[in-house]
Amino acid sequence: MEKITNNKDFGEALRKLDNFLIKGSLSEEEEVIFGDLIDAITEYEEKHYPKIKVSSIELLKFLMEQNELSIQQLSEQTGIPELELKSILSGNREIREESSKKLTDRFKLKEGTFIEDK
Repeated sequence: MEKITNNKDFGEALRKLDNFLIKGSLSEEEEVIFGDLIDAITEYEEKHYPKIKVSSIELLKFLMEQNELSIQQLSEQTGIPELELKSILSGNREIREESSKKLTDRFKLKEGTFIEDK
């Protein structure tokens, strides 16, 4: 697989990847091509679509806004005390592991999403 250098090539690589995924079982030669395709797509995405670092507080505020949740409603739905949520949202308190679990359950996210890397 050649290196992906533009969006047109990127789109074509994604279509090829989809075709392999639809096909299911692959020959040995197709498995090699599939692996090379994944590597090329990953390299292009990392260069052209870098991940944006978002704080846990920003993420929580965004999710609350998108779900039209007040602090009181989120407290009722998660069992996290309102005072704790207010303190978290104001930046005065980090999200505890127990609260992180409740939030990831509520918003159906991957466990540890609200735990900040130190």
